[in-house]
Amino acid sequence: LFDDKNRELRAVASHSVRDQLEQQRIGVYNGFVGELPENPDGLERSVNDEINRTSIIQIDYVQPLGAGKLETGYKSTFRTFDNDYTYEIRSRTTGEFVNREDISNHFVYRDQIHALYGIYSQSFGDFEVSAGVRLEQTLVDTELKTTGEKNEQDYLNLFPSMQALYHLDDQHSVKFTYSRRIDRPGSWWLNPFPDIADSLNIRIGNPNIQPEFIHSLELGHMAKFEKSEFTTNLFFRHVDGQVDYIVRLENGISFRQPTNLNTSMTYGLEFINSTQLAPWWNINGSVSLFQVRVDGSNLDDEFTNSGFSWNAKMTSDFSLPWDVDLQLVGNYTAPEIEAQGRDLARYYIDISLQRDFLDKKGSVTLSLRDIFDTRTFQGENASSTFRQEFEYKRESRILLLSLSYNI
Repeated sequence: LFDDKNRELRAVASHSVRDQLEQQRIGVYNGFVGELPENPDGLERSVNDEINRTSIIQIDYVQPLGAGKLETGYKSTFRTFDNDYTYEIRSRTTGEFVNREDISNHFVYRDQIHALYGIYSQSFGDFEVSAGVRLEQTLVDTELKTTGEKNEQDYLNLFPSMQALYHLDDQHSVKFTYSRRIDRPGSWWLNPFPDIADSLNIRIGNPNIQPEFIHSLELGHMAKFEKSEFTTNLFFRHVDGQVDYIVRLENGISFRQPTNLNTSMTYGLEFINSTQLAPWWNINGSVSLFQVRVDGSNLDDEFTNSGFSWNAKMTSDFSLPWDVDLQLVGNYTAPEIEAQGRDLARYYIDISLQRDFLDKKGSVTLSLRDIFDTRTFQGENASSTFRQEFEYKRESRILLLSLSYNI
């Protein structure tokens, strides 16, 4: 803390560890009849032991400069994902489980991200502007200990950003933003060994995946009234190296692998609203309408696709008697194209009840996620030689009871 309240220095260091153990028991049927020795039908099991470690060092400084403000900082992130996967199949002759060495694997992912950044902001009457830049050095090191295969990535990137806001009057303003960002592949995408939980639909990582680089433009209008706010945004996003799952079919088995495409382009219109309909009822909603085009011609001309999609979200908050708050959240995502097909519609509704006690120092919350058990992920893949429909359904209808107390 400084005597000048507009100056600020903040330093943070953190370290976190997550140890996760997952066990699977799998019944396999591959369409054979009889008890032939080569028949792969039977019982299988797997153990996935994963340890994730993340360390962060960050320093931020805010300094008044002229009529504006300069914010600068440094951040280093160190991550290690150690994934030891054992897959076993029960022998028909001995009844013992035998390690499948062609599937079991031990994969270690390490990365370092070092960033220097600064942003300057200033107001000129009704006009506010800010501009900044972020310099990032990324180091990635992966090792598949099972085979000794290693992969290293080292890249330096510059990410500029700009925002301009103009107040037309007390109620209306317009805003323009531009930014360049990066989306790095995670360890799940990079691990080259197969995930064979479904023996007919196998997922394989790709150690050669490169990061996505995203250019984002947005032009918006904001209107504020006594009990409501409206925002309208025109947006455009261009992605170099778009990552998409590509499916190939071999002997009736589909192999799904993340792969870099040339580009993708998305542009559209978004509406956001927040309204107090009554002293006891608030509602927030958004609708986004957009056109998507993906270009995967670096792989094959059939991986170029385009289409229209939209999504909507609604949150409704009610203040009930006895100081109980009720919240309903609904989401809908329309079908959206991919390089090799499309994802189908997804939708769900959540509900929660909350009550504060002890002068709002404590609270109890009862939540039911996915009331109608509709939360699923499904889609279609197609090429000149095959067509595939798939659906993944997790246990999504979950009842949660939470208690909290602030000291």
